[in-house]
Amino acid sequence: MSIICGGIFDIDAKKETLRELELDTGKNDFWTDNEHAQETLKKIKALKRVIEKWEETSRELNDIVELLELASQEKDEATIAELKGQADALEKEVSQLEFVHKLSGEDDACSAILAIHSGAGGTESCDWCDMLFRMYCRWMERTDYSYTVIDSQPGDGAGFKSVSVEVTGDYAYGHLRSECGVHRLVRISPFDANARRHTSFASVAAYPIYEDVDDFIIEEKDIRIDTYRAS
Repeated sequence: MSIICGGIFDIDAKKETLRELELDTGKNDFWTDNEHAQETLKKIKALKRVIEKWEETSRELNDIVELLELASQEKDEATIAELKGQADALEKEVSQLEFVHKLSGEDDACSAILAIHSGAGGTESCDWCDMLFRMYCRWMERTDYSYTVIDSQPGDGAGFKSVSVEVTGDYAYGHLRSECGVHRLVRISPFDANARRHTSFASVAAYPIYEDVDDFIIEEKDIRIDTYRAS
């Protein structure tokens, strides 16, 4: 059975940070600065979510270790094999927690909008856009993210010219932002009667979804208007 440990995940430091933030919320002037207060509450919510998940995982690990000791004493090979399987699954959860710990960007914890657009290549690129869409959908299903197609434009012969998906779940944007860019596929085309090799392109973009957005006031002095005349 693999050994599961905290590694870089300093849970004690996170608990101390949580206690300090909760003490701040009890101050009389906490709501004087509404923006700072909202940011503090957001941090508290994120810390509680991570700490509770980590403690739940730790309890499961302790239970597995105790049961494994009993099964080893009784030489119950079937139970030992089952517990090893549970330990392997638990190790994957810990690896996921440690990965999430690295997602420390300001918007990483947000849900996201995922947009896929076909590039140059006609039907080939539209089919590649559809392949990427289905690939991301399967990934979201495996990671228990819920998603909703909010816009799609079918291709002329196959696939999509573009498709946009709203992805709901913790750290959805943190996971998806690394997918941004142009994706290329080189293959023997199923749409070419001569079976020639084609290169297809599709661009992927991810945008964070903010739960609470303050009203922004743009002053007139900050606006620049440029006027151009066609030649």
